[in-house]
Amino acid sequence: MTVRGSNRTRARAAVLVTATLAAGALAIVGAPRSSAYWQNGWGEASAAVATLGAPGAVSGTGRPTVALTWAAGTTTSATAPRYRVERRTEAGSTWTPVCGTDVATMTGRSCTDTPGEGSYRYRAVALLGPWSAIGAESDRQDVVSLTFRGAGTGAIGASGPGTSLAIAMPSGIAVGDLLLAQ
Repeated sequence: MTVRGSNRTRARAAVLVTATLAAGALAIVGAPRSSAYWQNGWGEASAAVATLGAPGAVSGTGRPTVALTWAAGTTTSATAPRYRVERRTEAGSTWTPVCGTDVATMTGRSCTDTPGEGSYRYRAVALLGPWSAIGAESDRQDVVSLTFRGAGTGAIGASGPGTSLAIAMPSGIAVGDLLLAQ
């Protein structure tokens, strides 16, 4: 083999080859050691598993403050689930936390809500760690505010035979849903 070029070119090539070999040797010697181990066979393992069932449907009574209750969600965990209660309007699809449960800290199964006039649905959500189970929707809860206006100021009173009181009901509210207190 014939190498052409000057002595200077050959010297540069020799330095380049020597530097490359030295860098490779340092990379091999200075690299951390590694190893691997494989074994054929089989084994057994077990892990604790918990389940979380949905709470019962929320039921509500009272107007304008709605007292809400629901049955507990089932769990096989030693830790009791926490609950978040949510409300949506009858026509809406967005659920909003109520009863101060935007952070799930409620362990009881009742709370009260004062939503303002309208028709609402409620649901309870059981929470256990990162898991959640959504309960069934409540029946419609109608919240109305009735104002009685008389001829004068003060309380409206009626007594005696043949006395009647006419009440105009908002659309969709049955007379049976009305609660009058004395």
